[in-house]
Amino acid sequence: MVNEWKARDIATHVVQEHGRDAPAIVEAKWKAYGSAGDVDAVGLWVQVGIEVGALLDTHSSLASILEGATTKTMMAADGVTRRDIDNLMKDAKSK
Repeated sequence: MVNEWKARDIATHVVQEHGRDAPAIVEAKWKAYGSAGDVDAVGLWVQVGIEVGALLDTHSSLASILEGATTKTMMAADGVTRRDIDNLMKDAKSK
């Protein structure tokens, strides 16, 4: 389980450090950890990407993360579909 507060703290730091380049930095991180097979770290950096997107008020980083090969592989292994993620995001926004 990803600690959302930790992800938010990391995202804040990455945005402060890299500004609009933050999504590319995050993408490089989760791809590197994915290549290394570190599922926990990929999960953390996916959440960081979501937080970066929220901080930058853009959803492009979330879309690129969800469409990435590593994320698709993890989602398939967990039995999670894109529809599940979309529904989760919709529910989160309504709270």
